[in-house]
Amino acid sequence: MPLIDFKEYAKEELKRLNLTLFVTRNCNLKCSYCYEKASERDKGQMDFSTAQDTIAYYMERDDGHENVSIEFFGGEPLLVFPLIKEIVEWFYSHSWKKKTLFGIQTNGTLLTAEMKEWLSKYAKKIIVGFSIDGCKEAHDLNRNNSYDLIFANIPFLKKHWPNQPAKITVNDKTIPYVAQSVIHLENLNLNFNGGLVLEDIWGDAERKKKLLEIYEDQLAILVDFYAQRPLLFPPSPLFAELPEYLGKPTLEIEQLKNESCRFCGAGYEMVTIDIDGSRYPCHRFLPLCTGRPLPDGPVNRQTRWEPEKCAKCNLSPSCPTCIGFNYQINGDTAKRTTHHCEAFKLGILASCKLEAIRFNQMKESEFAALPADEKNNRSRRLDAIINIIENGL
Repeated sequence: MPLIDFKEYAKEELKRLNLTLFVTRNCNLKCSYCYEKASERDKGQMDFSTAQDTIAYYMERDDGHENVSIEFFGGEPLLVFPLIKEIVEWFYSHSWKKKTLFGIQTNGTLLTAEMKEWLSKYAKKIIVGFSIDGCKEAHDLNRNNSYDLIFANIPFLKKHWPNQPAKITVNDKTIPYVAQSVIHLENLNLNFNGGLVLEDIWGDAERKKKLLEIYEDQLAILVDFYAQRPLLFPPSPLFAELPEYLGKPTLEIEQLKNESCRFCGAGYEMVTIDIDGSRYPCHRFLPLCTGRPLPDGPVNRQTRWEPEKCAKCNLSPSCPTCIGFNYQINGDTAKRTTHHCEAFKLGILASCKLEAIRFNQMKESEFAALPADEKNNRSRRLDAIINIIENGL
């Protein structure tokens, strides 16, 4: 598994503002795990003037961001394709102070010949990301039997944006298909990532135990699959990426936790504009998602670790958390939801097993050629991994 240097990653993110335009609340699908409230659907779309004013404001202001990434989101943004086309063509008819790249996050089912022709023309200026929930059985369970529609468009999407990850989402219905789905997407030669939905999908204690056993078995199949393919890397965060601090003394990890004041860029390097021009830290803070008004005061500042189990856990600095979802469920951005603790640890354990296998697959000459500090780092991590495999998390 590749190592993540969170500090270096954060430095790169600081240079770019991720501006999301929520251009429509409407959608042509009704995915079973959708977190947007159905009662708020069909409530119109963003005006062209709102998009103009918003983009001009963030492109011209002095805020320390060198680049602005502008993403069209929804709902299903391709339902308002004429608006997207008008915005992009207006944008590129002007000169701006900052560098820009557009993005569209789509379910991939509505692409027409006209859209493809226009997107092909702007393929170096617009990145199109799409969702596919794995094999046909899994995808159709959750996404309105739309697999055949998205599958037909995959060649076009791969041709123009081969490095853009597709998104796979897993819930309780598709846990039994995790290995089949991941292997299917690998066989399609897709770049992809994704993981479990944020919501509590587990049910009572007995049901959760059964689902976690299935999930563990699925991850074990994938460990074997990737162990035989050393040039492939498992999708994140389904396979929880091993933190770069793994194996360091507890005191150093506690210091890292004190320094780690936020997990994502929401409210800092991220901003979402709703259809009426209202501003939110990210799309998960929209009332469409939370059912709550925007909280008073700063958000996304991890000044304490709650609940107590997170305060005591050495994995908490790298454990995925969504501050918008925390606010939706707990009314507090810093108080984490813990639905997926066991599943996250199963992902860490699977990653440990895979890294141990790949370490063992290294030739002695390859290891000998590594710089001394990298040898020490690998050895330290291997000791920590073996301890986790033998004793658990």
